[in-house]
Amino acid sequence: MNLKSTLAQSPPCPEDRCGASATPIFQTATFQQTAEELEELSYDYSRSGNPTRRVLEEKVATLHGGAGALACSSGMAALQTILAPVPSGGRVLASRDLYGGTSRLLMRLQESHGVRVDIVDVRRVQHVEAALSDPADLLLLESPGNPFQHVCDLRRIAELCRDHNCRFCVDNSMMSPWLQRPLELGADLVVESATKFLCGHGDVTGGVVVARDPRILETLRFEHNARGLALGPFDCWLLLRGLKTLAVRLDAQQTSALRIARFLKGRPEIQRVYCTGLKDDPGHDLHRQQADGPGSVFS
Repeated sequence: MNLKSTLAQSPPCPEDRCGASATPIFQTATFQQTAEELEELSYDYSRSGNPTRRVLEEKVATLHGGAGALACSSGMAALQTILAPVPSGGRVLASRDLYGGTSRLLMRLQESHGVRVDIVDVRRVQHVEAALSDPADLLLLESPGNPFQHVCDLRRIAELCRDHNCRFCVDNSMMSPWLQRPLELGADLVVESATKFLCGHGDVTGGVVVARDPRILETLRFEHNARGLALGPFDCWLLLRGLKTLAVRLDAQQTSALRIARFLKGRPEIQRVYCTGLKDDPGHDLHRQQADGPGSVFS
């Protein structure tokens, strides 16, 4: 697959009867159906299915190499989708360098649903292995993390999760499929805040979930529909538009960001710059004094 070409193309929409060169917006809450269509479980209610959203989900799944995807109303809605199957009394492992909104959601999950949440320094594989010695339902991490850009060995962590029957999810919001495809490295799930790089125009709040296994996808699809977490058709259309320029935007942004980081690193009044693109970047050593074990628990 030529990823740049896939990004630039508008996928076909079988429901479009006019052959539009861009994906149409099916801006409707409900769909009229014949008796035959009812038997085929065709579109009925946009929360449960919409042609514009279906095109977006298929495109995102293709970009990540997944079995399928779910378009969500925000990045937090995407995280709620993947956390929904964790049972009361279950256990979630989470990386130390994690978006603040995700940390708040995990704390609420622990307080309201009795889910145990343990924080692991995922940069150290031995800590991950030690944490997995106690059964866990899900390991959720960001690599690079937000905000300190901690990086971990996704392939090795995926192997450990498989060995310990733990579902492995990577929040890939900092990278997008243009720079990193975690499913190819062994992850079971990918979530992204589409609000950021996927859209890139600052006019959409959205999120995506991509699954490697169709059976996991169907479990999450039920939660996605039942909890009303779907992205609306107009926002799906805007996101499809934004994806066309993802590669061009990210390449330019990386060049600009590295130039800014190098400038700041050379300033005497700046003590430390966290940027994974810089040589000898100190971000990976941040909070080393706190990384003496895998078992910190949210309080």
